[in-house]
Amino acid sequence: MDSELKNLTLMQDADQYNHWMYSQISPYVGNTILEIGSGLGTITKLIKNKKLVVGTDISDSKIDYLKQLFQDKDNFNFLNINVAESLAGLENHNFDTVMCVNVLEHIKEDVVALRNMNKLLDKKGKLLLVVPALPSIYGSIDKADRHFRRYNKKNLLPKIRKSGFKILKIKYMNLPGVFGWIWHGKILKLKVHKKGDVNLFNKMVPTIKKIESKIQPLFGLSLICIGEKK
Repeated sequence: MDSELKNLTLMQDADQYNHWMYSQISPYVGNTILEIGSGLGTITKLIKNKKLVVGTDISDSKIDYLKQLFQDKDNFNFLNINVAESLAGLENHNFDTVMCVNVLEHIKEDVVALRNMNKLLDKKGKLLLVVPALPSIYGSIDKADRHFRRYNKKNLLPKIRKSGFKILKIKYMNLPGVFGWIWHGKILKLKVHKKGDVNLFNKMVPTIKKIESKIQPLFGLSLICIGEKK
């Protein structure tokens, strides 16, 4: 198992964190959803009571895994598609929502991918984007996870706007996570997170979530952006 898959598997068990992340975008989720980069289905599992969910990934093994995992859900479908290269298989769908959670950083041509996401949306369809924040903390785990970049508001906003979206909301989340990321990726130079640290952080999430719901952090480990197709 490579480092990226090990980290995905570790984060799959961080249920408090995953629910918190999904709660940042869930108010904007419509009824016909395209999820870019479903991975191991960590976020996909949290999507409930929707008309259609189409998940994508560029790994055949992950697509097979997802099809097995959601085999009892007739409204879930999974396709091997690189959204920066092809829209084959997606053109006949009408999506009101595109979700892209911790995936855009894996795509070299991120603006091309964003423009293609825009093409797949109905008018006034929503883009729900979560990306790793703060280029200055890019480290060994980013490299192991095959991240091309980390984002901030300054470099993300122009890309979203030039891709045909207007910005409804953009904010940072998870300030304490920044220091854990620096510790693992810049100081210890790990390729895989320490399981004990991930578990400890997961237990702290309810407290962090409560604080950040009252005091919006000026920076954080992740950047949340909600866009609407013009």
